[in-house]
Amino acid sequence: MATKIEGQPETKRRRWPAISLRTAFLLLTILCIWLGVVVSAARRQERIVRRVEELGGRVEYDYEWDSDVRGQLDWQGTGGVGPAPEPAGPRWLRNLVGKHYFCNVVYVYLRDAPEVDDELVADIGHLSELHRLGLNNCPKVTDAGIEQLPVSLPLIALDVEGTAISDAGVAHASRFKKLEQLYIRRTNATAKCSRFIQDIEHLDRIGIEEDVMPDVEVEELRKSIPSLRVVR
Repeated sequence: MATKIEGQPETKRRRWPAISLRTAFLLLTILCIWLGVVVSAARRQERIVRRVEELGGRVEYDYEWDSDVRGQLDWQGTGGVGPAPEPAGPRWLRNLVGKHYFCNVVYVYLRDAPEVDDELVADIGHLSELHRLGLNNCPKVTDAGIEQLPVSLPLIALDVEGTAISDAGVAHASRFKKLEQLYIRRTNATAKCSRFIQDIEHLDRIGIEEDVMPDVEVEELRKSIPSLRVVR
């Protein structure tokens, strides 16, 4: 039995806040829901990436681009120096569960892929950090596919050249207010699409044929978008 020494201050025991069983269960439920969301998103991204690559496309991740997704980071594989960038998180854990828990796809590019359809485009729309999407020469992509892309996507570049979209598809694309580049050559878009294009306030480059949008209409469009550059 410990003997109290006279004059020695009493040591107060730290009391931890009591947590009821109900509170503990609630916290555990919230944690399980959060883990479920994380796991579901990572697995979905992995599945989409696998499908894109099976069709000859490519994807790039946030850790490979600068913070505002305007250019790839310089490293040995892109003409720069130094090692390749890596996702966040410890390497051993990435090797264990896969890198899709630690990074987001920001760029998807598919070209000359007749198998790509609206269903896949809608699936790609689940990539919540997607900044750039290329669907060049994918003839099965229609207005319906562009419509299914959620407006919450932070898209700054969209290439739908050689697809089956029409003016309605351009209207759907105009919902992305951060869009800076839009390429719609070799589509079913007509001169009527200009009224949708002028609603994209940050647009600075558009790929469109002269017979769809003659120079005189381009100049008219530049009244609302002064910095607009046209790629013929």
